Amino acid sequence: MMMRLTASNVRRGLTQLQAAKFLYETSLFPELEYTFKHALTLEVAYQSLLRERRRTLHGRVLSEMERQFTDRVAEKVELLAHHALRGEAWERAARYLYQAGEKALAQARFKSGAAFYEAAIEALDHLGDRMDRALKLDALLELWSTRISTGRLDDVPALAERSEALARLLDDGPRLARVQVRQAQAVTMTGVIPGTLASAIEKAREASQRADPSDLRTRSYAQYIAGLACRDLGRLAEASGEFQAGVALFADADPTSDDGALAFPIYTSLCAWGAEVHAAAGDFDRALASANAALRMAEILRHPSSMTIAGAFLGYVHIMRGDLQAAVGVLERGLATSHEHDLVHGLKANGLYLAWAYLLRGERERGLDHLRRALERSTGSFDLLWTRHWTVPAYAYLVAGRLEEARTAVAAGLAAVAARHAKGYLAPLLRLDTEILAFENAGRAGGGRLPEALEVATKLGMRPEAAHCRLALARLDLGLGKQRDAEEHLRAALTLYRDMSMGFWLERAEAVR
Repeated sequence: MMMRLTASNVRRGLTQLQAAKFLYETSLFPELEYTFKHALTLEVAYQSLLRERRRTLHGRVLSEMERQFTDRVAEKVELLAHHALRGEAWERAARYLYQAGEKALAQARFKSGAAFYEAAIEALDHLGDRMDRALKLDALLELWSTRISTGRLDDVPALAERSEALARLLDDGPRLARVQVRQAQAVTMTGVIPGTLASAIEKAREASQRADPSDLRTRSYAQYIAGLACRDLGRLAEASGEFQAGVALFADADPTSDDGALAFPIYTSLCAWGAEVHAAAGDFDRALASANAALRMAEILRHPSSMTIAGAFLGYVHIMRGDLQAAVGVLERGLATSHEHDLVHGLKANGLYLAWAYLLRGERERGLDHLRRALERSTGSFDLLWTRHWTVPAYAYLVAGRLEEARTAVAAGLAAVAARHAKGYLAPLLRLDTEILAFENAGRAGGGRLPEALEVATKLGMRPEAAHCRLALARLDLGLGKQRDAEEHLRAALTLYRDMSMGFWLERAEAVR
């Protein structure tokens, strides 16, 4: 016969266990709390209970916690989820697990977030026809987001299929918009869902129109994806317009709100990629302002992933302009933060650009070491994103005199450009391809595809790249004894570099004379 436990019996038992050093107090205020001294003691005690008894106890603990922590659910949500799950209170478990996932996502703890969302989906499946299908769709969509952030893309097509089917079953337009923006993301950034960049732009814009007007996260991300696809296509002005429209959505938003914690990392991405587009066009003052705005917001949010990516873009802009000292400082900090939080995208991006900066400064071995480490760290389909369609590794290898590796990178980049119609990266790849050939032939090589590269860069408004093409043509013409043509190209390069205040590159061009 089981003895009924009274409050005095419980206190007496706790005192005895504490005296025997099985338990010790961890908190006196606001409530008295105990913990087991050894995990093994806890496990033995726990496993001695029958499953039904354990389920009942967890249910009671859950109910008591819900009563006590009415105003502190966010603080205790992981513990509430634990007891709801062990108590097999599936509906409450799913809700708390989902909230725990949101909390983890807002703090850039993507692996933890994924585990919470997976558990939430499993809890909902226990309910069968009684499940909250809208909550399941939300959990699927957030699980999808964590997959992108961690580079685990193997099950993304299945997640996409399940999410779209559920959204259409619910006939929920705003949630379908959230599916569509992730589909556009998958096409643009990873390629795990078939489609063209043009189709991704169309889907992103459709998602923006279909989204709930108050859904800042979906609407801003749709602008971000559309801008990214436009940039890859070489439509710089259009890309800049998309990014600026996305930033404008945040005018009255509060970054400290629950929604802001999830939406404002998108603000940093919009500003970061806006900076890259301005740099590609040669407007470095706007590029640096945009990159610094991205980093400031990431620091306000204390969001490590955003901090590392914003820093990578700021470093990249500094390299584009030629301020290598500033670039190295920013990128070293970004790389350290990436290591601290095990952020694969930050490690890839900061490592690559830091390698490039070191090599341009003449620190060959140091640069090659960073380059090797960055390239060994795969981000799957995201490698195209961070390598800028392999232009950065190709340039870095060329500077280091590693011609075979440079040629391999150029070939990979040209193949990707052809497959994705990503004309925005064609000019630098064509230029690098010819410069590799010229390097092999001690400068005595034909122009190769440099005229085509210059034409593309000029047409797309990529002034820094046009300047690099002009300088490359000047060097080649000098090697071939074409003095007049060389002087014409050199004058054009010098003018462009001066107009854009690209001092490092201007010095290199002046040394050609």
